[in-house]
Amino acid sequence: MEINPLEGRRVRFLNVIEELSAPGEWYLDRESKKLYIYPYPGFDEQSIITFNPRHKNMGSVFKLYNTKQISFKNIEFANVGTKVFDIEKSSNISVENCKISDILETVLQAKESTYISIIGNTVKDTSSSVISIEGGDTANLIKANNYISDNDISRFALDSRICNPAVQIFGYGTTVRRNKIYDTPHMAIGISGMGVTIEYNEIYNVCNETADAGAIYSGQYPHLQENVIRYNYFHDIRNRTGLGFSVNTVYFDDLGGSFDVYSNIFYNVEQGSLVGGGRSNRFWSNAFIDCDTSVVIDSRGAKTENYEDNRAYVNLYWSPYRSELWKKEFPLLYSIMEDEPKLPKYNKIIKNAYINTASEILYDEAASLTEHSGNITLTTEEAGFWDYENHNFSLRENSKIYQKIEGFNLPKASEIGIQSNPGV
Repeated sequence: MEINPLEGRRVRFLNVIEELSAPGEWYLDRESKKLYIYPYPGFDEQSIITFNPRHKNMGSVFKLYNTKQISFKNIEFANVGTKVFDIEKSSNISVENCKISDILETVLQAKESTYISIIGNTVKDTSSSVISIEGGDTANLIKANNYISDNDISRFALDSRICNPAVQIFGYGTTVRRNKIYDTPHMAIGISGMGVTIEYNEIYNVCNETADAGAIYSGQYPHLQENVIRYNYFHDIRNRTGLGFSVNTVYFDDLGGSFDVYSNIFYNVEQGSLVGGGRSNRFWSNAFIDCDTSVVIDSRGAKTENYEDNRAYVNLYWSPYRSELWKKEFPLLYSIMEDEPKLPKYNKIIKNAYINTASEILYDEAASLTEHSGNITLTTEEAGFWDYENHNFSLRENSKIYQKIEGFNLPKASEIGIQSNPGV
């Protein structure tokens, strides 16, 4: 490179590797895509690199567009005034074992992206939501294969206090597994997508400043399919506001649904689930322990004069539910408009265990339209938990639940939450 400055003028060189002369200085080689750092004494492969950009006009710390095969590992982000990761139309991006705190905007937003892995991170004290992720091809049922696993997420949505969950899911094909999510004013997970699996998570102490809310919330999307909530441990989720609405652990609002909810542990929650007039929601093999109510299904859609004036219908209309592919895969959905769409049909509550918990409540038309059978009510002693006092709800071999419900299955306590060797 040849530089010919004017005589007597100053010259400033930026990002020149030859000028690295003091600990803390760095150089970015854009061609080889490597970051070189002049380390402080004691720096080694296990040391953490900290970024703390504060300027809101930056947009994000990392903007990834049409990018692939990039990993961020063992980095600490703190006091950031923007998004940390803004990912669009990218694939095979991973964020692993990072410590992230005091972020003013959404920590990670991914749009139209696939094979995004967010694994083993600790995130706390954020002003807004933590992860917003979208990808896959819903119309053609091609999954994004995005994974959010083994993260510890707490004290989020501290400024924008409602509708800013730890994880908001859009698109088709995201798995949320083995995370610990807690301490927030509103919901933990929002689901507006399909092909979603929520499993082996521990979720507690959420919805602390709201009512008519859900720790896991999905609403007004009658076309969602292939969504599963299983093997999770939900506890200590209650209405702390004094307002006269329930706080629900799993809430399918305003004709939303088509979820399979099975083999979960609900302990000390106000209401295990509320189905707000939706259809094809199936609950089985769940344990409700010391809860006020297990599952409630109402018939709010039947009270709507014109279904087509409902927001749920608008979402249905704009979905590809009438395509040939969807007709083959989801025949009940394909014919919904000819099948009394306002009624809560095809819901099931079967083979659940209620321990010191009220059984299911079915309102109006839901009472005759819901299949509910094989559910049992027991005392704590009859349930045969491994260690009830210390909240280990694994079942002993002589549990009466096994005797009364064939095939009943709960996760072991050791399987739930963050694992010592995170990953997917």
